Amino acid sequence: MAEPAPKRRKTTLHALGSNGNYQLGFSHTQDTSTPTKCVFHDKNITLNHVPLAEHEEVKKIITGGNHTLLLTNLGRVWSAGLNDTGQRGLVAPEELGIQNGLSAGERSDTAFSSGDVGFGGWRLLSWTGAQHLQRDTGRDHTAYVTDLAATWTASYLVLDNTSVYSCGSGQKGELGLGKDVVASTTPKRCFDLQDVEPGESTTVKQIAGCMSHAVVLSTSGKLYGWGASRKGQLGQVMRETKVSWTPRRVDLGLTDGEEWPVDQVCAGRDFTFVVGRRSQEQYFLGDASKLGIELPLPLTESTEKREHGVNIHAGWTSITVLSSNGTAQAFGKSPQGFVKNLVRARTLHNIASMAVGSEHCLAISDDGDVLASGWNEHGNCGDENDLDAVDNAQQANTIWHNKANHRTIGVAAGCATSFILTESIAVDETENG
Repeated sequence: MAEPAPKRRKTTLHALGSNGNYQLGFSHTQDTSTPTKCVFHDKNITLNHVPLAEHEEVKKIITGGNHTLLLTNLGRVWSAGLNDTGQRGLVAPEELGIQNGLSAGERSDTAFSSGDVGFGGWRLLSWTGAQHLQRDTGRDHTAYVTDLAATWTASYLVLDNTSVYSCGSGQKGELGLGKDVVASTTPKRCFDLQDVEPGESTTVKQIAGCMSHAVVLSTSGKLYGWGASRKGQLGQVMRETKVSWTPRRVDLGLTDGEEWPVDQVCAGRDFTFVVGRRSQEQYFLGDASKLGIELPLPLTESTEKREHGVNIHAGWTSITVLSSNGTAQAFGKSPQGFVKNLVRARTLHNIASMAVGSEHCLAISDDGDVLASGWNEHGNCGDENDLDAVDNAQQANTIWHNKANHRTIGVAAGCATSFILTESIAVDETENG
């Protein structure tokens, strides 16, 4: 009698929403309001599940304006979407018609338009960091990618939890590579913790980016940032310069001169919000009043159960707080349809985890269903007649029902894009569904 085929774990990525530049990872560019399986190109084979090795799992999904990156726990990076300035780190400079390190004065529309391309489906990043990190720092490490972040047209790859490499473009210092450097078609080192905290055993705890600025939080509680700073999103000191072309320490501007370690950070379109480690101190970098945000935010309810306190998330113009009891609260411009109804729609079920996009959010209930609420012009909150296609939705929409053999394991949200990760047990090794 033949032995039964071995069972294996299969992870599938479903997406919906805006897709004009292949950013959902399909083989076409049509928007969709129905969760649809993404396509992965692996060694000339097309798959509609995530190609993962044994003991490999999806760690993080981040989005830029029109591109998306996926990181696994083994340091592999997959990307989808627009790559016109190398934000996916895939195309050689000669194919784009532009050079690395192109300065602001040398920028030409003709050069950039020649590379205005996207790639259908998800593709594995061909760039490897080990040789670059050894060359740039002299440190001999295996150097695999440990974290990701993005702005509208730039991407950041953290190597070995210490070095940050940037690629893509940005007119406001988003690359962090020096004055007037607005494009890099391959990842280049822009920041290294050993340069600013030498001799200390600190690592990168968080990296976050939004429209045109990025911030890095070290495990020592220090915050660094670069990019657009005119709105105060990088602190008052850098506000005067309007643009920070290289990473600098972010001054929280505390009136008493005391410096407290930062525990969490999130980045919105024109702001940065931080929470302190000692007693959940709060500091808003930017203009909170313009967003209708009154500080301090109520962060203390039922937070003692979480390892790192509350979980904070930023949209373009809002902050969302998820407490340990599964209650989410939104603060900022028009938050009532953003999260308020998402929570109230399922009064019997707590929120297990959530993701916040530019102007919408996703949440996984404790029974594994995925709920969506917010701006739904591109179908990123699902196909529901009650959802307003222009304004913030006034109710939550269930866009995915958990299945016993296909459980929900994660969600991600971007610029009118939504992603749902599911896991199933497959028996047939040749099955591609």
